[in-house]
Order: sequence, then structure tokens, then C-alpha cells
Amino acid sequence: MEKYMISKILMGAGAAALLASGAMAQDSTFGTTSTDTVNITAEVAPVVRVSGLDDVNFDLNEAFFNQSGPNTYKNQMFCVYSNVSNAGSFSISATGTPAPAFGSNAWAVTNSGDGSILAFTMKVYDGSLDRVVGPGDNWSGFSSAQWNGDRPDTGDCSDTGDNTRLQVTFSKDNVLGANAGTYAGAITLVASAT
Repeated sequence: MEKYMISKILMGAGAAALLASGAMAQDSTFGTTSTDTVNITAEVAPVVRVSGLDDVNFDLNEAFFNQSGPNTYKNQMFCVYSNVSNAGSFSISATGTPAPAFGSNAWAVTNSGDGSILAFTMKVYDGSLDRVVGPGDNWSGFSSAQWNGDRPDTGDCSDTGDNTRLQVTFSKDNVLGANAGTYAGAITLVASAT
């Protein structure tokens, strides 16, 4: 019994020494200098950020009704940051109040007095790709580098300037059919890293 216990202890000590020597085999050796290597990995998630949008206000007065053109629109530059490739790829969709009676691309603002609606459309342009963005649309292929030639390396385009244009358009026909009053609503632009 005593021999069995001693041999069991010796076998256990031998296994521990073997395990310890295996772990040390990965470390450097002792000497006047010693080196070891550590591997570094970092995974950068694909992200996108929309910034710089301001409210868009229209004064649809006599001058608008007397103009010769069929539409009135306003353009606004804003920033889309995307770290997807050197092109800064992204897709665009939007949410808001649809106005399906005025077409599949129409959005609505609502009269605060009587609850009637006034339809409008909007387009997004990156310097190359120009898309009407209606309810349910999700357009891919936009690039945050297209407008200025360089993808922004800051989240607010302070290094390149704004790189995407929003255009909001009201048609004269729709305005002529609307009741007088103040119309208000909101659109949320949704940029996705693609």
C-alpha cells in the first residue's frame, strides 16, 4: 500500500512537471535579452451616421402661385458618415406619413387646423446617385466619398464638408388642391451601413 502511494505521488509530480514544461515552451528563454510576441486584433464594426439636417420651411404664397414652373423645391446639404470601404457605402430609406393617394413616392404634412394633408416628394443625391425616396423604398449604392472625392474620417464631415443633398418638392397642382393653413410633419432619413 505504501509503495502504491509513493508511486502514485511520483506519477502525479511527473505529470505536473510535464505540464509545466509544456507551458514554458511557449515563453522566451532566459538570457541577457528576452523577447516574446503578442498578437493584437481589433474588429471595427460597420457604422453610419447622419448629421447636419435642418428643418425645411416653405412659404407657399402668391409668388409661388404666380410662378410659371410646376414645382417648388428646396435643397439642403447634410453629412452621411460611413466606414464601409473607402467609398463609405450606405443605403437610404425614410419613415414618415405616406400620402398614397398622391402616388407611391408621396409623403404628407398635415394641416394643423382641419387635419387635411399636403403631399410632397423628396430626393437624395450623393453627387452621382440621385434617388426619389418614397415610403417603403430602400436605395443602396450611395457613397459618402462621391460628392467631395474623399470619404469623411470624422463623424460630422468637418474634414470634407457635407456630402449628401436632400431635395424636398411640392407640386403646384397639389398646393392648389390644398386648403389654406399651416401644414407640418416630419421625415426621418435612415442611413444604413451596406
